[in-house]
Amino acid sequence: MGRGCCGALPNGDHHQDDYQASQSLHDSAFKPQVLLIDAGCEWMGYASDITRTIPVGNGGKYTEKAGQIYELVLRMQKASTPSEV
Repeated sequence: MGRGCCGALPNGDHHQDDYQASQSLHDSAFKPQVLLIDAGCEWMGYASDITRTIPVGNGGKYTEKAGQIYELVLRMQKASTPSEV
């Protein structure tokens, strides 16, 4: 009986207080938000990173305002990147 990142009770290793506090994360729908993932790594002297945004809590779709911001950033990125020949 797992619940995402919050584990399971009574057989899980989590404390009852932690479980009750995190339970509220699952009891109601998320308000529409944007999840930002920024990850990086190093390997044999090379470094790399990636940043992604994902809409959460709106049926997998950006809200109107979040969509406008996403489109603005995408236009700026395209304008600042040399086009391929």
